[in-house]
Amino acid sequence: MTTNTEIQVIPAIYNGTITKLEKRIAASWGQLERAVQSKDITATRTAVNRVAHLEELRQRHVALEQRIVETISNGSSAQTAPVANPQPDVQTPVARPKKKPVRPVEIKFGSVKKHIRYATEIPVAIANWLIEQGKELPITANFIHPSEAGFSQSATTKKLKSGQYMRVGHNQEALLHKARELLDGCGYEGVQIKVLLDNGITLSA
Repeated sequence: MTTNTEIQVIPAIYNGTITKLEKRIAASWGQLERAVQSKDITATRTAVNRVAHLEELRQRHVALEQRIVETISNGSSAQTAPVANPQPDVQTPVARPKKKPVRPVEIKFGSVKKHIRYATEIPVAIANWLIEQGKELPITANFIHPSEAGFSQSATTKKLKSGQYMRVGHNQEALLHKARELLDGCGYEGVQIKVLLDNGITLSA
């Protein structure tokens, strides 16, 4: 038999967890703000990733708490035995909209400026530009191959203008690093890469 006391206790446990998450999220936003003000790119990227991860955890906890409350409440309402001193209805938190992921909107290197929508386009844009300059891209294990046969079946790849294939299944920071390696390997060590994100932050490599 499910009691109203049980209905209150279970959400309280999850509310305690969410309160801790809220504190961590607030702290992470503070770290992000300080990183942006200090123009520390590495710290900014780390803080952005941490905030996104914590926001996702919070949404999962909220959704789980709602399901638990609904399940217990439905089981309790189906019973015919009278319950003495009924407790007030349990108030469930309103789920907040899921935080939009931070995406790149533009890449600049040298005199080239290109609008992009996904992080996977960062190394692809660099590679195709190098191909247009007549550069031959080096075959690199787990990164660039003459055909898709050079990768595992689960790998995410993009076809380049040269007909070669590039693996792009990495996070944003790793993809920017790969683009930097391509420029350096083709003799463009002095050309800086700048990626503008949709939150106004610019990443450089």
